Amino acid sequence: MVRVGTAVLIVLCQLAGSLVAGAGAKAADETHPAPLKGELPAGDSIVTIATRPGVTVRLLIRKTKNPPKGVVVMFPGGKGFIVTRSGAIYLAFRGDFVRRGYATVMMDAPSDRPEGLEDPPYDRFRVSSTYTRDLEAVVGYIRREFGAPIILFGHSMGAISAAHLAATIPGEDIRALVMASSPTTRREKGRGATPVHARLGRIAIPVVLVHHRDDGCSGAKYDEAADYVRLFSASPRVGFISVTGGKPPESPNPCAGQNQHSFFGIRDKVITAVLAWIGGEDVRQVGD
Repeated sequence: MVRVGTAVLIVLCQLAGSLVAGAGAKAADETHPAPLKGELPAGDSIVTIATRPGVTVRLLIRKTKNPPKGVVVMFPGGKGFIVTRSGAIYLAFRGDFVRRGYATVMMDAPSDRPEGLEDPPYDRFRVSSTYTRDLEAVVGYIRREFGAPIILFGHSMGAISAAHLAATIPGEDIRALVMASSPTTRREKGRGATPVHARLGRIAIPVVLVHHRDDGCSGAKYDEAADYVRLFSASPRVGFISVTGGKPPESPNPCAGQNQHSFFGIRDKVITAVLAWIGGEDVRQVGD
């Protein structure tokens, strides 16, 4: 049983979806694939760090009013952008953690990936040695800035990034991996990356998978995600949380934010369950 202290650093890989343009301090970086249009939501800031020669990564940061229990670092799913082409910015999940006393950090796609992390071109960048260098730089920044234990929390395509980090970057401060709505069979007939390509058998930290039973995203099938549990052969503790209920979908895209793929209408309970599992509880189901 693994218990995590009050100061926790959580790495969350966020789904493509749940985007809004907010009000607050202005920020924009025209050197990156998708510059923000307008203003950041109140309380947000953007920090740009160098990760490789000539390459930078933006980090979208939201701090808590009081000293945080920990820091949630989010890696976007989909193409991996913190800002869409329309200039909107991700909000989903960030507020859920901030309300619980966790600051949040979201990692953008590197500046040399103008088309993002998602296939095509089917180069599986999320599990590449080049991407490892970007992740190492980001983790190094987080360790210097926050000095807290790390939990990797990956949602949708971002789960691949989280699993790759867990399998390749060592450190006693990396305590657990959470994979939510993980991608499974791909429409690209095997050409695109899945969590399997992240070498799940090398991950030696506790792992929990979270998936909605009615997830309609064709690349994130419930039964296949549940089958991932057996692949974490080196993990000391592996769990699976099955989610039911929530609100009816409000988006025609089953992989978007207003759907079961993003735990629409039940996200608060999902985050509560995930943190409980990390704290040592044997949570297996979440529902209305």
